[in-house]
Amino acid sequence: MSEVLKRVVPFGFKEMGFYRIEAFTNLDALPSMRLLHSLGFREDGILRGYSRFHGQYVDQRCFSLLQGEWNYT
Repeated sequence: MSEVLKRVVPFGFKEMGFYRIEAFTNLDALPSMRLLHSLGFREDGILRGYSRFHGQYVDQRCFSLLQGEWNYT
């Protein structure tokens, strides 16, 4: 997943012209959270009841990366 994000994020900023890229994780998805942090994403907070999983509404952590924060190296 790390290699995919290292290609997709620059594409989003450079080719698509995005200013902000968001990612969402389950509350207990520690490997995913560590990966996002390692790429410069910051946690914005928890979105309560944001998605449905097996018929239940669940909370999600929201992370974002702004164009100026991305390290293009």
